Amino acid sequence: MSNSNQNSNCHQKHRLRLKNKFINHGTKILSDHEVLELLLFFSIPRRNVNPIAHKLISHFGSFKSVFKADPQALKQVDGVGDNSALLINLVGEILNKCNSELSIKMKLDSPETTMQYCKNLYTESNIEQFFAICLNPANKVICAKLLAMGTGSTVNVNIKDITDLALANKSERIIITHNHPNNKCMPSNEDLDFTKKIIFSCFLNDINVADHIIVSGKQAVSFSELGLMESLSKEVRSILCKTFIDPKS
Repeated sequence: MSNSNQNSNCHQKHRLRLKNKFINHGTKILSDHEVLELLLFFSIPRRNVNPIAHKLISHFGSFKSVFKADPQALKQVDGVGDNSALLINLVGEILNKCNSELSIKMKLDSPETTMQYCKNLYTESNIEQFFAICLNPANKVICAKLLAMGTGSTVNVNIKDITDLALANKSERIIITHNHPNNKCMPSNEDLDFTKKIIFSCFLNDINVADHIIVSGKQAVSFSELGLMESLSKEVRSILCKTFIDPKS
């Protein structure tokens, strides 16, 4: 028997063993690279995908990060073509959609719960993104929508999009959140100024901005927990009083 036939038979037996392992026990006894191998069986039917699975995890740093990568980034790994990149990306997007649907109606009644919820929103940590979260009177999530995405460390957000989202969902209470790809969670002066503008616009539309969460990697900070929401809201109310109330009245 030729070496090519022997290798082919070896790969087929390995695939069969791995498939049976999954059928009998699920993923709980499989290593991360074995789970990736199983997936790659469907896009690469006749090659040994074990080295590719190892390369993917090594290249992106973790099993989870592989599913967060976009198709172009995935194709930079040797052995990953269009079909494999699409399949991996599709699984990642399906996971995101399922997690998002499970999060709807989640109650955000503390900074800790809110920060954890917001951390789960971000899939591309190297791109700055901005979300608005609409809450019902019981602080349960009505919807969480990505309103803007940057190309790096900045993102442009139209404040009207925030108020329009809240009004469309009949939400009088919202949470805003964005991420810092630079691994610095603390709010910048620009973050404070922009938050104040959002509070001002929302106040005029009878919408309460309950918190602003900044996420960076596994870290997160809450404006509410830092006392910033209270101080910024006071500034906005002071500006409104000076603007709309005649001191002589």
